Amino acid sequence: MNENLIWKIIFRKLVFKSIFRENYFSENYFFIMLLFVLASCANKEEPNEGMKRVLADLSNSDKNFAVIPLPDSIVKMEKGKFQMNSKTKIYTAVETISEAYYLLSFLKGQPNNIRYRLDEDMDHLNKYGIYLMIDRKMKEEEGYSLKITKDYIKIVAKNEKGVFYGIQTLRQLMPDIAEEENAGSENKLIIYVKRGIIGNNMTVPTCEIYDSPKFLFRGMKLDVSRHFFSIDFIKKYIDMLAMHKMNYFIWHLSDDQGWRIEIKSYPELTAIGARRAETIEGKNFNPFKGDGKEYFHFYTQEDIREIVDYAKDRHIEIIPEISFPGHASAILAAYPGLGGQKEYNVKTEWGEFDNYIYPTSESLLFFKSVFNELKGLFPSKYIQVSGLGARSKYIEDKELKNLGFQKTSDLDDFFINNLKNWSETSGKKMIIGDIASVSVTSRSQVVLMADIQKESGKHKNVIILDNQNFLDFSKYPTKKKDKDQISFGGYLNTKDVYLYHRTFQKHSTILGAEATLRSDYIFSEELAFKHLLPRLPALSEVLWSNQDSLNWYSFKSRFNINLKGKLDKRNYDYSPFF
Repeated sequence: MNENLIWKIIFRKLVFKSIFRENYFSENYFFIMLLFVLASCANKEEPNEGMKRVLADLSNSDKNFAVIPLPDSIVKMEKGKFQMNSKTKIYTAVETISEAYYLLSFLKGQPNNIRYRLDEDMDHLNKYGIYLMIDRKMKEEEGYSLKITKDYIKIVAKNEKGVFYGIQTLRQLMPDIAEEENAGSENKLIIYVKRGIIGNNMTVPTCEIYDSPKFLFRGMKLDVSRHFFSIDFIKKYIDMLAMHKMNYFIWHLSDDQGWRIEIKSYPELTAIGARRAETIEGKNFNPFKGDGKEYFHFYTQEDIREIVDYAKDRHIEIIPEISFPGHASAILAAYPGLGGQKEYNVKTEWGEFDNYIYPTSESLLFFKSVFNELKGLFPSKYIQVSGLGARSKYIEDKELKNLGFQKTSDLDDFFINNLKNWSETSGKKMIIGDIASVSVTSRSQVVLMADIQKESGKHKNVIILDNQNFLDFSKYPTKKKDKDQISFGGYLNTKDVYLYHRTFQKHSTILGAEATLRSDYIFSEELAFKHLLPRLPALSEVLWSNQDSLNWYSFKSRFNINLKGKLDKRNYDYSPFF
C-alpha cells in the first residue's frame, strides 16, 4: 500500500470528519490503530506471519473483547447485550458466597441506582440474572467458563478461585464507568450514555469464554523494608494483583534498612530493628546526605491478620520474605549477639552490606522461633528466604574459617539444611533465593533462581526471578532528575517485560515466576503505581495466557482500548508504556 495514500486517509478521517462528529476519536480508535500499523509497514518487506495475525486481530476485533490477560478463547455470540438493571439478581452456590459478595460490592455503587440482590437458590437458572456455579468435574484447577447471553451471565469453575477469575474477566467486559467508585450523579449521566449505558441499564456484550492459567505460580513482591507502605495501600496493591489474576503476594518484610513485622518472642526486632536514624536523600552519591528524620514503622500482628484475610477473599496467598543470613543489619542492630560484632546499626543508605548472622545454635533457635510466629500469621504453604550469598568480608572472617566455613555457600548451606527439618515438620515449603550459593535441594523446598538458562535443568519446582522481573527499574532511560525517574538498577520498559515469556516457555520444571518492586527510591503510593503499571498487566498475561497466543502489538492495543480506561477510572497514576 502506498504510504502517501495511507496518510491521506488518516488525515481525512481525523481532521475533516471530526469537524462534524464530536466523538470521532473515541468511536474509531480501532480503525486509527489499524491505519497506523499499516503505515508502519508501508514500503517495507511484507509482514511476517505474526504481524499478519496482529493486523487481522486489529481489523476484526471488537473493543468490547479487549481482555487482559488474554483468555484461551473468546467466541462472540448473537447480537445483543446482557442488561444489568434493578431486577438483576446474583445466584450463587454456598461455596461461592464470598465471591458473590465481592461481585455485589463491586456493582452496587454503579450508576442510575442499579440494585443487586443475592439469591442462594440455584433452581432459577432460567431466570434473568448472574450465576456463580461450581463444577468439580472441570479439569483445570483455576480455569473457568464465562457465558454471557441476553438472558443470563453464567460463570462455572472447578472451585472458588476459578469463579473469582471469571469475575475479573467480567469486570473487563463491562463499560469503563463500572470502575468508578462513586458513579451515579446526575451531572455524569451524559458520560454514561456515551459509554454505552442507556437509561437504567448497564450492558455487557454477549460471548462465551473458556480460560485457564499457563502457570500456577504468579507472584508479585513488594518491599516494605526500605520504605514502609500503609495498610490501605497494601490493600490497594492486593486489589491490583487480583484484577490481573496474580495469586501470590510476596511481602518483603526485612532487610538492612528495616525490620517491619511484630515478633512477640523478639520485641527488639521492632523496637530497634524497625527504626533507622534517617534516610538518604536521592541516589547513593558521595558525599552522603541524609534527611535527618527518624524513620520508624512496622506492622502489628493484628495488621498482618487483617491484610491476610483481605488477600484471602481475593484468592491471593501472602508469602512472608525474611532476609538472612545476609542483608541482616536490622536484625543484628536489635540482637547483635547473633553476629560477630558488638554493635550494629540499621542502615540509612541503600544497597546491600556485609553484615551477616553467625552459624550458631543461638541463631538457629532465633529463626525457628521467628518462623513459628510467621507460621501462625501466614497460612501460605511457603516462606521465602532472601539474603543468601554473603559478601566479601565473610571470606576474611578467621573465626568462621576456624569453624570449618571456607566459602560463602557454606554459611547458606548451614542455615538452609538446619531449617529444612523445621520446614518439613511444619508443613511449610521454603522458597530459596540466590540458588547459586546453595548446594542443597529437597522436596520440601522450592528454588527461586536468577538464571533460568543455566539452572533450570538442575532443579525441580523452579520459580523465576531475574532482571526482567524488577519492576522498580525505570521504564525508560532518562537523564532527567525527576524524583519519579530515580530508580534502583537500570531500565526495563513494558515491551521487555512482555517479551520475557520467550526465556522460559520451553522449560517444564518451572512453576511460574515472581516480579519484585524494591522500594529504595519508591517512597510514595504514586511512585509505586507509576512503576507497577502497565508492566504488571504485561507480566500477568505472560504468566496466565497460552504462550502461543502472546503478541506484544495485540497486548498494547488491548491495553489502550480497554484496560487503560478502567485504570483511569480508579485514579491510578502511571507512566506511559516506555
